[in-house]
Amino acid sequence: MKNAITTLAASAVAIALMLGTKAQAEELSRAGTPITAENIVDVLDIQRVLDAQVDAFDNQDWELARSLMTEEFFTTMRSQNGPHTLSSDAFLEGAADYYDGVDHFLTHHTNSGYRVFFHDKDSATIFARGVIIVNRTPAGEHAADGGSVRMERWNSYEYGVERTDEGWKINKILITYNSDDIRSDPKVQ
Repeated sequence: MKNAITTLAASAVAIALMLGTKAQAEELSRAGTPITAENIVDVLDIQRVLDAQVDAFDNQDWELARSLMTEEFFTTMRSQNGPHTLSSDAFLEGAADYYDGVDHFLTHHTNSGYRVFFHDKDSATIFARGVIIVNRTPAGEHAADGGSVRMERWNSYEYGVERTDEGWKINKILITYNSDDIRSDPKVQ
């Protein structure tokens, strides 16, 4: 009987260790590919590309934004029907439309928490969190009197990148809108 209890206790310890190892593996998978001496330059360059693309959008630098994207990419943007393939030119035309016909339009994106998952040495998926702050005058549909709209939107991002002859380029932008705070201020006379 004593041997049976010892065997049962040893089995319980072994199962706990296996579960601990599985939990640790799952935690690592959510954290991204571990950064090593072999991939640190790629990790930093991928983060540089994503930050530069966000900055290009805020500054309406469509040429820079285009240079950081593949010809076509997979996105949730400019669609009511979910993810789809869109040319980078069509995407950028849509982004530029937000700025047309307004007296004042400012955006500021802040992304952080990049978790890079390498599929191989030439492709990766990156997860990030971000906040977009928008100030637009006139507010259009958000203010009948043409006032300003101020919006804060908290997002989760899934980017895809691939290595090209010109360096890392974005081939996927999927956005989940987690929370919005939209306020409309009436036009000041």
